[in-house]
Amino acid sequence: MKSFTYITKLWTALCFGFLCFSLATPLGFAQTPTLPEDSVQIATSVSSFVQGAPALADEMNNNFEILRQKYNDLSEKFNQLIDYVDHIDDGNITTTTTTTMFVTTTTLPPTNTLPDLVAHQKFENSLTDSITGNTAIAKSSAFDVATQIDYSAGKSGQALELRNVFLEMPSADPWDLNFPNYSISFWVKAINNGGPSYILKLNAVTGNFELVTDDNSKIAWKVQTTTNGVSSDMEVPQSLNNEQWHHVVLVQDGGSRKLYFDSILQHTDNILTPQIANAINRVGGVNQPSFHDYFLDEMRLYDGALTQAQINDLFNNP
Repeated sequence: MKSFTYITKLWTALCFGFLCFSLATPLGFAQTPTLPEDSVQIATSVSSFVQGAPALADEMNNNFEILRQKYNDLSEKFNQLIDYVDHIDDGNITTTTTTTMFVTTTTLPPTNTLPDLVAHQKFENSLTDSITGNTAIAKSSAFDVATQIDYSAGKSGQALELRNVFLEMPSADPWDLNFPNYSISFWVKAINNGGPSYILKLNAVTGNFELVTDDNSKIAWKVQTTTNGVSSDMEVPQSLNNEQWHHVVLVQDGGSRKLYFDSILQHTDNILTPQIANAINRVGGVNQPSFHDYFLDEMRLYDGALTQAQINDLFNNP
């Protein structure tokens, strides 16, 4: 009985195993595993990549180092640019060549830079020039002796009253006009309707240099050159007899002479200013018993020719 039971269990096991084998074979589980052809190619590529990975990593490190150096160089240039901008002095940018940037550039000075102011009589209760420090002497037109002068409300602050008086400017003063180009700017206001009077009379070696008010209360710039007999008078058509302040500018620009009245160009010619003597020059004074009295303010002398834009600025900002 026991033998029969054993044989039965063995037979059952063999049948179960045969059944499992029969079922597995169609599914491919009993076959030897193989890789598809494309899988083999992928495996080969992966193997090659792994073998070349060290060299690729070295190349990537080298490229990264180059990029890092470029970044450091760019940061340094940017910092130089920031430092350059921070050190620009507004209004006084001189012509300089910048070579520290990627491209060489030139910084130009402002186009409206004034010529140097070499003399400036403000007439703020004083006859001392604010630029040179020289002090003019007030004298009586009638007796050529020192006298007192008065100041009144001017175009800007105080103004000088020229009532039968004139000022002697010291010798070796910038008013000798030893410049190839120059500009004279001032404000004037008539007090009465007298005859011819001087506003500015310079002691020319080779002729005359006079800025006067004539019989018609009009300003005239008179120049006469004795070396060739050439003379030229420029007269402003507007009269001073309106109790108003007027701005007058005289400009010597190379071979051109220009006269402006209230910022408007009135006359121009090609007469050169005569050579001025190294002597005492005058502001104010008379050449006839009947004369103008007037106020004078903000008399400036520049060592170059003012432009129209600069004259406009002086007219609007005395």
